[in-house]
Amino acid sequence: MSFYGELSKVYEYVFPLNKNTLRFISEDLEEGNRILDLACGSGDYSIALSKMGFTVDGIDLEKNMIEKAICKNINEENKVDFVSGDMTKIKEIFKENKYNSIFCVGNSIVHLEDKDKISRLIKDIYSMLENHGELIIQIVNYDRIVKFGVTELPTIQNSEVPLEFIRHYMHRPENNKVDFNTKLVLKGGKEIYENSVPLLILKSEDLLSMLSDAGFTDIQLYGSFLKEEFTINSFALVVRAKK
Repeated sequence: MSFYGELSKVYEYVFPLNKNTLRFISEDLEEGNRILDLACGSGDYSIALSKMGFTVDGIDLEKNMIEKAICKNINEENKVDFVSGDMTKIKEIFKENKYNSIFCVGNSIVHLEDKDKISRLIKDIYSMLENHGELIIQIVNYDRIVKFGVTELPTIQNSEVPLEFIRHYMHRPENNKVDFNTKLVLKGGKEIYENSVPLLILKSEDLLSMLSDAGFTDIQLYGSFLKEEFTINSFALVVRAKK
């Protein structure tokens, strides 16, 4: 099985649902509002939002993740429309749907190959939002990664499974990318799965420029989902942009 196939089995133990994230996503919305979850993984946020009374669609490139999300959602009263697909094609996949909120968290948007693709996606998102709708993006703070030459992120451990998720960066400034090298260690080291994926270095000023170019005017930057001030030392960049 692929790395992401193995990761899908334990995804909620590696990246458990965070109540602060859920509150941030939902706090400006009203019951019945429509939400699109980009790179939804195994569906925890989509399902939680659906239980709160929102109409939710979720999309992820990895079929294993979507299959798991569908299984989790099968007995729920409110169904999420989970789709396996490329988030750069959401206008084709979800056609005429209009959303009150579209969000992409978990450092997912930087998996796209270049800034042009991200810029086009943000413009598509703008066109798919209702008036006063919002876009939420969360990525690693690449301002910090570049300035301080950060080469690793804290290892994620969960004794319940047990597992370790080890994460390192290899900088490739000539391509404006970092190689995200990961190792998933399961069953006390009896199973080890390694992966490497290039991620685009997306600094805060570049993301702000893309959002402004797309038409967003009310743009707020935070250093976490607790709305801490965004600084060079913040581990994350969280953006809320309203149409």
